[in-house]
Amino acid sequence: MPETEPSQAERCRILPSHSPWETRAREPALRTLPGNEPIRDPLLAGAASLVFPGTGQFYNGKTARGVGLWSGLVVSVAVLSAIPSPIPTGAFCFLGIWGWGIIDAYVTAGEINAGHTGFEGSSPLMWAPAVLGVSAVTALVLAGIAQALVS
Repeated sequence: MPETEPSQAERCRILPSHSPWETRAREPALRTLPGNEPIRDPLLAGAASLVFPGTGQFYNGKTARGVGLWSGLVVSVAVLSAIPSPIPTGAFCFLGIWGWGIIDAYVTAGEINAGHTGFEGSSPLMWAPAVLGVSAVTALVLAGIAQALVS
């Protein structure tokens, strides 16, 4: 049986094996969990970073980014409190870093779902802000009770 020549449509679909478009064409449009839910929820990631900076990065499994964000915020607070200036440089840095963290958490969750970024699971540090927040509230309540008892 003689070989037939590929049709025009078949020839247009042939791509070199090293082509980035070939692998993209084979990837699913959205990676999902068994219940057809996205792996990461971008709104939840952004909201987590809005409530406490870095939590969205921990939720997305990007521990180094979350720790880096915390470090940047600590440095900006140190600058804010240590350097007297008519221009609140530390406040601008703090708000800029916090804003970047919110946007980064949202975008990273979308990249994870699209398959452009790997996901190995949420960081155990995701719960650190909640633990710190509950601890701080508890300490404030206990301090208030102790002060009421003393006076």
